[in-house]
Amino acid sequence: MFTRTAYAVMAATAFTLSLALMSPAVAATAASAPQTTSSDARAPIAKGSAVKTMFGTTAPREGGETLAEAVARQDARYGRVRTLRLFFGGLPGDWASIREATGARPVVVSFKADPVQVAAGAFDAQFTEWFATAPTDVRTWWSFWHEPEDDIERGGFTAEQYRAAWAHLDALETAVHNKNLRSTLILMCWTLENGSNRDWHNYYTDGAIEMMGWDCYNAGYNNGNYRTPEKMYAQVLEIATETALPFGLSEFGSVIAVGDDDGAARAAWLDRSSAYLSANGAKFVTYFDSNIGVEFRLSDENSRAAWARAVASSYPTR
Repeated sequence: MFTRTAYAVMAATAFTLSLALMSPAVAATAASAPQTTSSDARAPIAKGSAVKTMFGTTAPREGGETLAEAVARQDARYGRVRTLRLFFGGLPGDWASIREATGARPVVVSFKADPVQVAAGAFDAQFTEWFATAPTDVRTWWSFWHEPEDDIERGGFTAEQYRAAWAHLDALETAVHNKNLRSTLILMCWTLENGSNRDWHNYYTDGAIEMMGWDCYNAGYNNGNYRTPEKMYAQVLEIATETALPFGLSEFGSVIAVGDDDGAARAAWLDRSSAYLSANGAKFVTYFDSNIGVEFRLSDENSRAAWARAVASSYPTR
């Protein structure tokens, strides 16, 4: 299980990485709830009659790759991933560059800017242009300052300033009338745990959010465990009901658990998780196939095959 100290180290590492264009950031989830055994991940679960989830990955650039090369590598590994998780450490890149690298597919994309300046309109020209030139043929789930919780606790900005920035950005997006843009608040699953002493409502801007995104990680790997989806996502589903908003997993993953030498148990956990999330209406699930000093990559054949199965089950197929 991740300790809060370990979580802070990982978050700091991720922030450094996110300063590069579209390089990934992650903060691992801690969990205070009891963990389940690896064998629990093998239990079958029935899928819903219609799978409507789009499964994808991050596209971390390795060995001097361009983003397009990283995307091609992920497509070759899993089959054409149905959606990609992209990160900007500052203002978002232009759509021509994004589409050139990713092709015509949905993306979950986040960016950052000073919330006070955003709310004051300092970046209106840039954001208006970005929203106006966004694809109209595929879905874009966009998020302002994903995982703001730690930044607010550190005093980087206040929750009120964060919510005001969201309201301002949502107005700019609404004005371009692109039905495929979805404002997506991305929070940590750790925030939902009792030990976090947080309330997710503090980050939520009523009326400005069309989608709830969550970054959820298995915290039981050090004990040889993969936490069951029923326990990992119980509160996520409750919030979906409370807000009447769709949800997705913008980051999802697990370090291979102690004792799971060939990745078979992780593969079973991935199969069960993807089936469960599909059955419960997740719109997207993007596996954090990255190494930020903590190894989440699916490096074993069993786990890769499991995620390829999830990708193949995606809706739509294009």
